[in-house]
Amino acid sequence: MSISLALLVPHFVMFKQEKNETADEYISRLSSDALRHAQTRAIENTEVHIRLESDRLRHSELRARETSQEWEARLRRQSEAYVQRVAEETDFHSTINTFCDKCCDICQKKCYTNQVAKYWLTSPKPYLPPELSAKKDLLVCHRCNTYLKSSKSHAPSKAYWNNLLLGDISVEIAALTEPERRLL
Repeated sequence: MSISLALLVPHFVMFKQEKNETADEYISRLSSDALRHAQTRAIENTEVHIRLESDRLRHSELRARETSQEWEARLRRQSEAYVQRVAEETDFHSTINTFCDKCCDICQKKCYTNQVAKYWLTSPKPYLPPELSAKKDLLVCHRCNTYLKSSKSHAPSKAYWNNLLLGDISVEIAALTEPERRLL
C-alpha cells in the first residue's frame, strides 16, 4: 500500500524529524506509522469506535461547560498527578540504583547502606586486631554490632581474623554481573 506525499504533509507539523534521519527516511517512517495507525483502526470494531467517539464528545462538552474555577482545579489536579508520578519514578530509580557497597569491618560482609551502623569504640575489646582497635569508630553489620555490644570476651565467629574464609571465588562466579550475583 502506497501513501502519497500529499497525505503526509499535515503530519510534518505533528512529527519531528529525528537526528541523522534523511528526508526519505523521515517520509518512509511517517508512511509506516500512518499505515500501522490505519491497520489498528481497521481492527477496531464499530462498537469500540462509537464508544471512543462518544467519550471524546462527552469530554469536549464537559470542558466547554466548565467554569474557570473548575478549569483551574482540573489543571491543578493534573499537575499534582504529574508531579506525583515523577516523584514515584524518581524514588523507584533511586531505590534500584543502590548497591551493596559498604563492607563490615568485622566480618567483611558486603552490605547495603541501611544494613550497617557505626560502632564507637569507647573501650578497646581484647579480641579486636590492632588495626581495628586503633580506629575510633567501626562500620559494622547488625549482627556484628549486636555482638560488639554484648559482654562476650572472644571474637565473633564470623570475624575475618578467624581464618574462616571460603577461599577463592571460581572464575564463573567472578564473571557474573552485579544483578546476577544478587540472584545467587
